Amino acid sequence: MTAVTDTSITVRRFDGSTTTVAVNAGTEYTRDTAKVAKSDVRSGDRVVVRLADPQAAKATAAAVRIVLPSIAGTMSDLQAGSFTLTDRAGFRHKVTTTSSTAYSRDGASADRSVLQNGAVVLVAGTVAANGTDLTATRVATGLRAGCRDRFGPGPGGRRDGGSGTGPAGPAPDQTPAASDSPLDA
Repeated sequence: MTAVTDTSITVRRFDGSTTTVAVNAGTEYTRDTAKVAKSDVRSGDRVVVRLADPQAAKATAAAVRIVLPSIAGTMSDLQAGSFTLTDRAGFRHKVTTTSSTAYSRDGASADRSVLQNGAVVLVAGTVAANGTDLTATRVATGLRAGCRDRFGPGPGGRRDGGSGTGPAGPAPDQTPAASDSPLDA
């Protein structure tokens, strides 16, 4: 997202073009899966915009979802509050878990006990100041090595095929609505 005003947001598409979308009192905002206020949306956030009416002459957002950075890889060094995740390129990330981290296995809600060394996981959360480590908001396991799952771009966690942290698609419990716009920026 490149700009936020009281009445609109401007997003940059993957092709580099920008689109301004109207927002109003009915527009819903989420960060990952949690509802947030419009004031939580900032220029620089990666967002997915669902249009109220994709056929309308003027684009108006029904919903704006802030997409958290995510990465997929293999777990090791599992400890009480953290583990190491090695991505497809061999880059290692320290993942910190907290009491509010959500877990799932094969798409179903689970607890931390589903984590085990050697498991392939997808982690979404906030990036640490060092730019490589994450504090996990959610951890999904039950993935196959090398797979492209329905809520992320696949191993390495980035749509551009690179390693490190990057944006993911819909959350594990969210399938894009038919009216989700290609304004994933």
